[in-house]
Amino acid sequence: MNNYQVAPLQSNPGIQRDGTVYDSNNFIDGQNTRFYNNKPRKMGGYKAVNYGTNQIIRNMFAVARDINADVYLGRASSLSYISLPVDDNVDIQNVDEVERTPTTFVADPENAWSFDLFTSVSDLYPVSQILSQVCLNASSINNNIEGPIYYGPVDTDSPLIPITDSVLGEIRCSGGIVFLSPILVAYGNDGKIQWTDPNAGDSLNTWRDSSDAPLQNTIANTKIVYITPIIGATVPTGLFWSLNSLGRITYTPIVTDGAVSYVFASTIIDSNISIISNTCVVSYKQTYFWIGIDQFYMYDGVVQPIPNTMNRDWFFNNVNLEFRNKIFGIVIPRYDEIRWYFTLKDGTENGAFIAYNPVGQFWYDSRNGRSAGIQTNLFPKPLLADSEITTLQTRRGPQDYYLLWEHETGYDRVIGSNSYSIPSHYTHHIMDMFSNQGGQNRLTRSRRLEPDLFLIGSMQFSILNMMWAADYYNGNLLIDGPYTFDRNTPYVDTASQGRLITLRFESNEIGGFFQGGKTLYDWEVGDVNP
Repeated sequence: MNNYQVAPLQSNPGIQRDGTVYDSNNFIDGQNTRFYNNKPRKMGGYKAVNYGTNQIIRNMFAVARDINADVYLGRASSLSYISLPVDDNVDIQNVDEVERTPTTFVADPENAWSFDLFTSVSDLYPVSQILSQVCLNASSINNNIEGPIYYGPVDTDSPLIPITDSVLGEIRCSGGIVFLSPILVAYGNDGKIQWTDPNAGDSLNTWRDSSDAPLQNTIANTKIVYITPIIGATVPTGLFWSLNSLGRITYTPIVTDGAVSYVFASTIIDSNISIISNTCVVSYKQTYFWIGIDQFYMYDGVVQPIPNTMNRDWFFNNVNLEFRNKIFGIVIPRYDEIRWYFTLKDGTENGAFIAYNPVGQFWYDSRNGRSAGIQTNLFPKPLLADSEITTLQTRRGPQDYYLLWEHETGYDRVIGSNSYSIPSHYTHHIMDMFSNQGGQNRLTRSRRLEPDLFLIGSMQFSILNMMWAADYYNGNLLIDGPYTFDRNTPYVDTASQGRLITLRFESNEIGGFFQGGKTLYDWEVGDVNP
């Protein structure tokens, strides 16, 4: 008969990076692990659907096309698309790209793209037009060099052509484009926006009024970096972010001497915010989330900081601001997960992401390099472009590619017919005897673990024993394990002790998956602290 004491092995959801590990009641480490029902869960696998080229994909955009989604891929020297079936049951192999690079396009390593769709009921544009704007925004959000806007029908494969007003010439901007039906708006330098005339015969290539004056005005005192439509508005309306403000624009009639003209009237919502990149704004459940220079923000009618005492310092201490405009956001709605991919201090491309769960209001992170993405919408799974080279063996010998991945599919990293395991782990918070035993300065003897996880395959755990809090950092850990278990393992007996203890769980096999439950930890009072 034993004298074990039994307690659920529970840590609060999310991974605590700020402060010290001993002071945390959350998980203190993890990789490829999210938290579902407040329990650790291995993230889904990903499969290569396009091998791409040896140039990184900077921006992506999806267009609905019958039973397929055409996914446009913007690179430094090209614009193309792949057509993917939206039937989630179709096994997608490597899909070829269709080239649509404009003939007048100028390649540059700093090229970044902005996309939208233009729809019209006119005979001139009987089908939707794909819109793409390109300028040197890949790294710097402050770029003021303007670039052209291109367009072309979504149902052809011809090269896109530049938007050109017959009087004003080629239309250019430095921020991006947005379609506020029925008007196309271009934005950028010095808070200036310009737009098309919806009543013109060629409503896409007319950017002036009847007096040949440009349709434009200034809505902020710094560069406009992003505009998104406000859904449900009765007139063209959008939210805009400048480098230092958040505001609203509304298409508004102005009467002068009995004549009616229209402008975009602007209202500043908050003039005291910042934004770290022009692709970091995400919308989830009618709330906007984004990252500023030293703060995380949300807007649901009122601008407010997102509370984050878990990894705010860690993020801003480790992000490489030289490449800040490579940061982009994406939502995984199924898991209430907002991700922001970013470049680490020692890197030049995105190598990690920070994640926020707005329902549970906790944070976590993982090392995973992606350069662009599209969340679940027209295509049933998230699509994310790799920011790291993969070398594949071909008939021409080894070739380097930036792959495009379909995420949240299966449990492995899949390229063609080959599957590779995705290493995943998590570490619980640090436990001690004296916190729940009246201040006894005794060691804790770990006796048994009773696993309660939904498992596919097997998993390992190790017990990390420490005498002092500093041992976690200085490497003076006494590691007991790893112990292997599977779904049919009722318990695992152990024999080690430490003054401070934490448990680390790992999964690293092909087809492996875990979802945490209510695992029990059996322990007893150990030796007196020497």
